[in-house]
Amino acid sequence: MTVDATRPLGTDLVSTLDDYIRENRVEINSIWTAISGGISYPNYNAVNMAAGSTSLVAGTDIDEAGVEMVGLTADAAVNLTTMTAAKAGAVKYIIALDTDITIIQNTGSTTGGTFYLNSPSGVNLEMSTRDVLVVVNIGGDGVAADGYWLELGRKLHI
Repeated sequence: MTVDATRPLGTDLVSTLDDYIRENRVEINSIWTAISGGISYPNYNAVNMAAGSTSLVAGTDIDEAGVEMVGLTADAAVNLTTMTAAKAGAVKYIIALDTDITIIQNTGSTTGGTFYLNSPSGVNLEMSTRDVLVVVNIGGDGVAADGYWLELGRKLHI
């Protein structure tokens, strides 16, 4: 049985809704189960970058998950220039947990896992504690092509 998309009508009395729900209970429950069972929450990983590090690798440093929150710290000042081995469509919320992180703006490259920020060319993002940068991978295949990371938005802690 499938749910009749033409019922209930806007002119139906409220008293008829119970019958409609009873008639379609199995289908309504299966739809509800499919919807609620499909809800997933992003992974959260705390990552500490070693002094002098410039890259994060999906599957090693960060998850290969489609959506992930990365709490990022560093032992000393680091310039994050790339995130590699990710697949197109992966979304990363980079949350600075200290002031040692600078995201390096690419200068026109759309390969190598570089960052394309919503900033004038060559202007890097020096993150402060609790700043958030949201990026999506464009063109990566998780193996040979790293694509690039396009900024979706940022929240600067003031």
